[in-house]
Amino acid sequence: MAIYTFAVAAALFLLLLSPLLLLVNPLAPVVGLLLFISGALVAAFVYDYMNYAAREWGEFTPQGAALSVLFVLSYAVMYMSLMASAVSGAGGANLVIWASFLASAALVFYIIRNVPLHIVGTDPLRDVAAGVKTLPLALVVGLPVGWLIIALYEAGRMIKAGAKIAGAVVALSIFLMPVFLPLISVSSFTISVFSPFIMQATGVDVLMWPGIIAWEELTTRFVLPAAGALANYMFVVLHAPSRWLMAMFLAPAILAVISMGTRWLTDLYKRHGLVGSIAGHAIYNGMLGWLAGLIYFPILTVVTLVVLVIVYIYVKSS
Repeated sequence: MAIYTFAVAAALFLLLLSPLLLLVNPLAPVVGLLLFISGALVAAFVYDYMNYAAREWGEFTPQGAALSVLFVLSYAVMYMSLMASAVSGAGGANLVIWASFLASAALVFYIIRNVPLHIVGTDPLRDVAAGVKTLPLALVVGLPVGWLIIALYEAGRMIKAGAKIAGAVVALSIFLMPVFLPLISVSSFTISVFSPFIMQATGVDVLMWPGIIAWEELTTRFVLPAAGALANYMFVVLHAPSRWLMAMFLAPAILAVISMGTRWLTDLYKRHGLVGSIAGHAIYNGMLGWLAGLIYFPILTVVTLVVLVIVYIYVKSS
C-alpha cells in the first residue's frame, strides 16, 4: 500500500510537470511537488501503521494472506472512484462504489465461506440502536481542537506500540500545521484546474455514502475474525487516498483520528455484529459536522442531537 501511494504521488508530480499543464497554470509544478512530499509522508504512515495494527488487533492469519489481494484491489478502486468523482461529479463515483461493493462482497463471502459470520448480535434492533455509542467520539472530533487532541493521543499510542515512524509523521503534521495550512490552501486553489486530482465531496449524493460505508465495513471489519489485524489496518488505510487528496499534509493526523474510530467500531462489531458497526459508522460520519449543522440547519440538528442523546442514554443504562 505504501509503494502504491508513493507511486501515485510520483506519477502526479511528473504529470504536473507537463509543459501543457504549465501553460494552463504556471503553479502546476509547485502543486506537484506539494503532492509528492505529502504523498511520501502518507506512504510512510501507511507503511509503519502495520506495526501498530499488529500490536492492537493481533497477528495476521492464513485467510488474511488471501484477503490481502482483495484489499490491494480495493485500495486501487478507491483511487479510481475518487478520479471518477472528480471528472464526472458524484454520480460518476456511484457506479464505481457500488460495483466494487458487490464484487468485494462476492470475494469476501467466497474467501471466508468456512468462517463463522458475525452479522448481528442477539437482537437486531438493539444492534442498530447500539450504533449511537459512537456519538460522543463524533461530537469531540467535530470540535476544531477536539480532533487535534485525539490525533496527538493516537500518535502517542502508535509510538508506544512500536510504530514510531507513523506516530512521528502524525505528530509532525499536527505541530507544523501553521506551515501546512497555507500550502494546502494554495495547492487546493491551484489544483482545482486539474479536476482528476482533487476530491469533490458534494455531501448531497445520498447513494454514494451508503455504498462507501457498506463497502468499508464489509471488506474490513466483517473479515476481522478471518484476517485479524489486516482487516482494521485496511479500514484505516482505505481512507488514505481521499484524505491525502483533500488535506495533503494533514492527512496523517486525520488518519490517526480514524484509527481511534476504528477501535470504537471494532468494539461495536464484536458486541453487535456487522449491523452494529455499520450503524455506528453511519452515526459517526453523520454527526461529525454537528457544529456546521447548528449554523446552517439549527432545528434539524438540534432535533437529531436530542433524539440521539436519548437513545444513547437508553442504550447505556439498559
